[in-house]
Amino acid sequence: SDMLAVTDDAILRLIREFPQSAYVDDAHFRRGELLFKLGQFDDATVEYKHVLALGEATPFFHPAQYKYGWAQYRQSNYEPALDAFLGLLGVFDFFRSRL
Repeated sequence: SDMLAVTDDAILRLIREFPQSAYVDDAHFRRGELLFKLGQFDDATVEYKHVLALGEATPFFHPAQYKYGWAQYRQSNYEPALDAFLGLLGVFDFFRSRL
């Protein structure tokens, strides 16, 4: 749809023009979400990987890891999907042990 294209253009502009912005992790994650919804799973994985490269300092790290796993799964890339999901299980086990 035209609205999705406008949204994608705005996100890409933010990423390109302000790569050091405090919102670049959010922009990559949101673009990944948009591409995922459009069924463009390969492109979505690229955006999620940008977020994952920023490490756990970004609040989008774990959501990006989860969606990266789903995007890989949807492309029948089961090993990377499983790695992503197992990585999340480690995080949940850590927090559960703290309760």
